[in-house]
Amino acid sequence: MNQNESTSRISSPTPIDAIPTNVPTEFLVQILQEFPETSSDDISIARIVVVGVGPLGSRMVRLLTRTTTVVSCYELLFDPDHEDDTSMGALFSRVRTCDLLFLLSAFDDEECTRPMMALGETARTAGALTIGITTDQEKGNALRSALPGNSLSWADTLFTVADDSFTGRLTGQSPAMDHSFALAGYAMRHMVTTIVNILVTAHFICVDFADITSVMTNGPYGRMGVAVASGSERGKMAATLALAQLERQGVQLEKISTLVATLHGSSHLTNDDFDQIARTLHEALPEDANFILTDDLNELMGENIKVTLMAVMRDMLPITEIERRSIESAETGRINERAGGVRPSR
Repeated sequence: MNQNESTSRISSPTPIDAIPTNVPTEFLVQILQEFPETSSDDISIARIVVVGVGPLGSRMVRLLTRTTTVVSCYELLFDPDHEDDTSMGALFSRVRTCDLLFLLSAFDDEECTRPMMALGETARTAGALTIGITTDQEKGNALRSALPGNSLSWADTLFTVADDSFTGRLTGQSPAMDHSFALAGYAMRHMVTTIVNILVTAHFICVDFADITSVMTNGPYGRMGVAVASGSERGKMAATLALAQLERQGVQLEKISTLVATLHGSSHLTNDDFDQIARTLHEALPEDANFILTDDLNELMGENIKVTLMAVMRDMLPITEIERRSIESAETGRINERAGGVRPSR
């Protein structure tokens, strides 16, 4: 390990019985970043833990530590030559005391599936909100065993992110890595960062931990759509394009039960931006859908705005490639209809 790398092995004297009996211990557990534990009396700070599981999940959490400092980050990697009950036990003890647990994995190592699901079940049993984030890449039995069926025991919601989470305008902003995972990996980090910023920074529209929990516990299926726009109708256009990204991933808007909409923008944000987004969502979503609209200030956005939609569904049908193409061909007309003919600014 590089001496300049700010990681260490968990070495606290945690009892071995913290580990569920069906979980193997041939794993390397690394602390990538630790945010100090807060007093239970300090309810203003949520205790947030992010665990990257497997090669891609670990890589994304390492990148996350460069920009997000108020969360504790760990990686879990299979290593047949390494067995450390103490490190694994300490990690299970840590997730038992958190308020919010993110589990990031591309299911690119089948050996990691059992401990990841066990971590999620442990956190949920202890009362923590648990959000799984994976990619839409086909990973065989490991992914299929973790995807929600009639129930999802190891996470409150499993978000599947993909290239289709973003409009084409965002593709050039992804970090350099293997193309098949470039945007999916970026989407993992964007989702974590968006939720963390909602919880720990000040906003024009206040959203608290209870609000996020109410959305993320309303169904096992999650999808994310993100879009950027500018101009006088930028709120309407960005929301319209983000909705289209959800549909491209097979989301039927009438199936959405809850949704978090985040408006990312600079100090140039206006009330009209919020109004346009709210109206667009009201018109597109079912009447009984509950959505929350909040903001995330970022001066780097300049005159542009970005809208992130995180939708939760109680049920969702998989789509074939033929169905995907049909969805894409029908989107152009719907986008123009919703946006009233307004084109996104180039």
